[in-house]
Amino acid sequence: MSVLLGVVFVAAVAGLVVRRCLLIVEVEGASMKPTLHDGDRLLVIRLGGLARRGQVVVLDRERPGRPGRRSGEPRTGEPPPAPLIVKRVAGVAGDRISAELAGRANLPVGDRVPAGHVVILGDNAAASLDSRSMGYVPAERVAGVVVGRFPKDGRS
Repeated sequence: MSVLLGVVFVAAVAGLVVRRCLLIVEVEGASMKPTLHDGDRLLVIRLGGLARRGQVVVLDRERPGRPGRRSGEPRTGEPPPAPLIVKRVAGVAGDRISAELAGRANLPVGDRVPAGHVVILGDNAAASLDSRSMGYVPAERVAGVVVGRFPKDGRS
């Protein structure tokens, strides 16, 4: 009996660890086309602010009137967490803004991405809310990195 309880306990702890480390997100909208499509499901590893240039990431969307608060930290009586957004990291802290990136992100050529910030871009510029309008984004808003995609209609 004690072995069975031990196995159940280990399985429960493992389930909690996996749940805290992994996230499944469904894509809504066209901001990441042609890479991602509406309805695709993404497997995300929670990394809390760590991301490299070129990675597709999931970010917490700031709540209006609550600068600096992560959407995953609701308090009693507050509205539910804001949705997550999916974008590609185009620059990380310390990167120099190249002419090419400046043209894509509306940032000054030669500036450096400030410490604790990233530049994010949607793959579909015409349908994306990203650094083109938001500027540098606090890296702490990066909730995790996409490591897998499950297309809605079975395409690859």
